[in-house]
Amino acid sequence: MFMFGLTWYFWTITTYGINVPSGLFLPGMIVGTALGDLYVHIILEWGWIQPEHLLKFRVTYLALAMAAMLAGYTRMTYSIIVITMETCQSVSIFVPLVLAVGTSNIIGDCFTRSLYERAVRGKQMPILTKHVPHSNKFLRAEKLMNPNVVSLKAVDTVENIYNAIENYTHHGFPIVNTAERAVGYISENFLIVLLQQRKFYNKTEVEHANSQAALCHSESDDPYACEDMLDSHDFPITKDYDILPWTYFRRTY
Repeated sequence: MFMFGLTWYFWTITTYGINVPSGLFLPGMIVGTALGDLYVHIILEWGWIQPEHLLKFRVTYLALAMAAMLAGYTRMTYSIIVITMETCQSVSIFVPLVLAVGTSNIIGDCFTRSLYERAVRGKQMPILTKHVPHSNKFLRAEKLMNPNVVSLKAVDTVENIYNAIENYTHHGFPIVNTAERAVGYISENFLIVLLQQRKFYNKTEVEHANSQAALCHSESDDPYACEDMLDSHDFPITKDYDILPWTYFRRTY
């Protein structure tokens, strides 16, 4: 039984992470039952249990070992208990299952993360953890934020947009109006698509937007309601690149 469990463990850790869908749940169940059967034979050899007891409760020991093994590397709780109870078709093992799964989770958390959390971390997926790390628990946002914010104007040139995309690794940039007030946010991918497809506003459309914004400004008591209206004094914008003549971005109300 020891060689059986060792063989399954070896092939499980060998095939983990490859493109072939080998699975993790079923190998964990097999390795757990193998370890449980090995444990039962060890305590039988030591005389801790009687052969009659082993014949009666052998399946229970294997089920507890299987659940503890799965909980140890997946950190799952209720689902493992329910799956094990349905597999054994026994409600009487609920309390031993809770103790086994809970102990396995506590011991596992003392040493490492779960297997799925490590997989997510290895793929650099932006998922928050359950608990704040101790080194970051009292860290203020001002220690992480950069006072020199890279932003784009509501009416901006191709040069500024190109420099923002090329020189910085941000995934997006805030949009500010003429009063340097943040009015929106645009992602880097959206900017690239706009530049590639040459989705620009012509001067007539921008002047029309100015007239609409001025009308909105005259009817509103809020001085910042239409503060990001387009400024006609920005025309003409110098053609800095041969690829794209000029571009405008405006906020839609």
